[in-house]
Amino acid sequence: MKEPSTTARAAMNEETDTQPGHEDPPVGGNLQDWLRWAETKICLSLAASFYLKAPRELFAAGVLECYRDFLEMCEPHLRWYASEGGSYRKATAKVLRIPFTRLAQAMEHGQDWSWCTGAGEHHRHASPYQFQAMVGTPRHAPHPFRAAFPVEMFSADFGRFVDLVKRFASRVPFAFGNAGFSFNNSLEAYTEQCNEKHLLPVAMRFSGVEVEDRISTSLCCKDTIKGVNWLTLISMDFVERLGGKGALRAQLSEAIALHELPTGMMIQAGPAPGLGDVNAGERLPLYREVHRVLTPIRNLDHYMLGARIFGKDETRRWMSRFDD
Repeated sequence: MKEPSTTARAAMNEETDTQPGHEDPPVGGNLQDWLRWAETKICLSLAASFYLKAPRELFAAGVLECYRDFLEMCEPHLRWYASEGGSYRKATAKVLRIPFTRLAQAMEHGQDWSWCTGAGEHHRHASPYQFQAMVGTPRHAPHPFRAAFPVEMFSADFGRFVDLVKRFASRVPFAFGNAGFSFNNSLEAYTEQCNEKHLLPVAMRFSGVEVEDRISTSLCCKDTIKGVNWLTLISMDFVERLGGKGALRAQLSEAIALHELPTGMMIQAGPAPGLGDVNAGERLPLYREVHRVLTPIRNLDHYMLGARIFGKDETRRWMSRFDD
């Protein structure tokens, strides 16, 4: 997406400084208290992120099918859309369907192409409804896409979310991925960076909530996976590096489910996702178990998560949050 001009950046800084929620974050309290304080800057979602390591001709149609499902579930709530090289515009039915024609055209001309959509009142606002896809040329593999939903869509039956992730994963040759609770930031790059100062402390407190930086993960996780969450997806290549399906099953307790998929496995750490509030002593033992078993394929020196607040030390601390 286009970077804002200096004037636009100044205007955004002015708005950020005068919006409710700019004061110091609440000390203690629960996650809902913090989310009310953060307002439009950071919100909570149930999200699934996939990193696709294959020629895009093998997965582009699958990503579009996942996007079609997302529209069927979420279209009435969507307000903004942007695609490669363009600015944000109102998410009309016609605009939201641009990827179904434009992606194929970009691929025919050997071009990278990306798009995103969200539901904030302003296009800079964080929203629990988000879809983001980056379909690049082979040098940019693995290619990420992410779909996020409000938690309340699935809180009465988390099994429905498991089924959705499996359906998405069955359509694309993923290298790895994760799904569960996730923090959503702004879709606009500069605003996203500005919001990191709000995200860092709460990310360190709630270990079960994913923090995504799709670009840095794509750049550094060429032969490794980023890490684990409630649902962790790994390709068959990674399964074989762990000794095969039998060896993986033998290393995991019966409380952890293994789901076979066309191009890999999905590991489910319990019947429901957890927040992992370290202040309340929530250790998420099943997440830690998966984290330990997948150590041989995890990235142990991930690039910085973001550009401003998550420095190298903070990124290392967050990536090792499930270490015993």
